[in-house]
Amino acid sequence: MSISGVGGEFIDRSQFKSRLQIHLPDLDSPVDFEIYCIKRLGLSTPTTQIPQNVRELWRPLQLADEHFDTPGPVDILIGANLLPTLMRSGVLRKDTTMARNTAVGWIISGCIAQPTTSTTTRLCLTQAGVEPHWYQQLFQLIQRFWEIENVPHVVRQSPDDKICETIFSQHRRDAQGRYIVPLPVRTNLLHLLGESLLGALASLAALLRRMKRDPALARACINFMNEYLRCGHMRELPEEEIHQTDSPIHYIPFHGIWQRGDLEQKLRVVFNASRSTSSGYSLNDVLYTGPKLQTTLWRVLVIWRIYQIAFSTDAQMMYCQIRIAKEHLNLQRIVWSPHEDLPVKHYQLLTVTYGTSCAPYLALRVMKQLCDDGKEGREDAARALLHERYIDDIFSGADNIPDALRLRDQMIQLAQAGGFPLRKWVANTPELLQDLPPEMCLRPS
Repeated sequence: MSISGVGGEFIDRSQFKSRLQIHLPDLDSPVDFEIYCIKRLGLSTPTTQIPQNVRELWRPLQLADEHFDTPGPVDILIGANLLPTLMRSGVLRKDTTMARNTAVGWIISGCIAQPTTSTTTRLCLTQAGVEPHWYQQLFQLIQRFWEIENVPHVVRQSPDDKICETIFSQHRRDAQGRYIVPLPVRTNLLHLLGESLLGALASLAALLRRMKRDPALARACINFMNEYLRCGHMRELPEEEIHQTDSPIHYIPFHGIWQRGDLEQKLRVVFNASRSTSSGYSLNDVLYTGPKLQTTLWRVLVIWRIYQIAFSTDAQMMYCQIRIAKEHLNLQRIVWSPHEDLPVKHYQLLTVTYGTSCAPYLALRVMKQLCDDGKEGREDAARALLHERYIDDIFSGADNIPDALRLRDQMIQLAQAGGFPLRKWVANTPELLQDLPPEMCLRPS
């Protein structure tokens, strides 16, 4: 009989077949099954020595393998058809490990953190303490197989991505901990930007005509601009600064659209940095987009489903919490007036602007930098913010309520240190929301 491995590759050929009986202590008759024999299995578990503190957690139990924490050979692989016969009722969880009751004692499994920078997850499984009755060769065949098949992880960066990283390295933080970042400008193309003020004035005129026909739109636009100004996301330019030419100037046109919500429609202001200037080039044409840093949604959701205690939260107005360096603020000018009879005023957008091609990169890169800067003592929170986040939504959890509360508090502290308030908290258990202010929760607990 031919034995195949991962990918259907031929591994070995079994020339002997036998029958084996296992006498279980709580069954009157033995369990009989058929086995195929090969020269060596080449498997060992666990892959490394398990820390002593894990053994201490399960010392009171009668274990199937008293030496589960020490690497040893696997003698028999038993098919899933025999699993119900061996399993007994009883599951216990402690930290990241789990104990399951079987007919021959408790077996331990779970994830054990290793003191290494590798992101490889190791699974610890125990085997019954039966003396080996086949060959004692360890690893050689399977270990060689994996060494051949394992593709090394290589991070490749394009020249543009390397330039983006060099530009981002010039970031700094203000007294409140917020990040101040330069725009990733293609300096060799910046001179191609043409005149943009006339296009911005035309867009404003079109918006004012819509506002005149739609009073609800007018109120929403005025409230948005007033709130934007009040929160410090933009500033009005004094007359003497409007015509300063010590740095390139670009005006971003914008318009408002209605976005349907669950209960009512909501205004969304769209800043159009892709609109061409008089030269045919837009602001986005002279900005680097930046490398893709976003974790795929399916990966985030698959990890989220592992946790027994699950929660999600949102980094409120993530883009607006990141400031733009002073030398690039003139590339983010807008014009605004609440009414066509009132004079038009000039403003600078002071934060990362949704609509610029580099905005996703800057937001995700700042979040990564925050995790690197503040992970000491908050390693779990840094992991959640970095790997369990889709754009500004974070999906994380733990296996018990105390760990989930600790992780939640660490995440709030770490995000707040960078100026990112976490809002819209939702959890599958009310204990996680009870001590949060109501305005931080998506709905009452």
